[in-house]
Amino acid sequence: MSQELHTELVRVAQQLVALHGRSVTFRRFNQSAADPAKPWRGPTNLDASPAAQETLAAVAVPPSSANELGMSVQDQEMLRRVEKIYIVAQGTQDLSIMDEVVDNNVNYRIEFVEFLQPGNVGILYFVGVRR
Repeated sequence: MSQELHTELVRVAQQLVALHGRSVTFRRFNQSAADPAKPWRGPTNLDASPAAQETLAAVAVPPSSANELGMSVQDQEMLRRVEKIYIVAQGTQDLSIMDEVVDNNVNYRIEFVEFLQPGNVGILYFVGVRR
């Protein structure tokens, strides 16, 4: 496939997710220790200052639809652990490094991230989450 076709697929994916999705926030926790002298204690409040954050449009689907969506989740146990899968068009952040999704003031822990990337162009993320 040509680069132009991939670029068009990205545009269509972004439009469809924006049209049918809702805003959710992806966050990466601050991994810095609150007390540098005691790094084993880690951060005191993960929510206080996320290291990275991005709000994107996402479509939530049940895990049972993974095969119909063309996801290649090898571990079926992983699908049984998640409550929902968010479909997200590519944003500015790499969602594979994110820790949490906040949807309508409900926090979900990210269990897995798959990225649809034919060639060099990323199109969609599939993000499996649970509370």
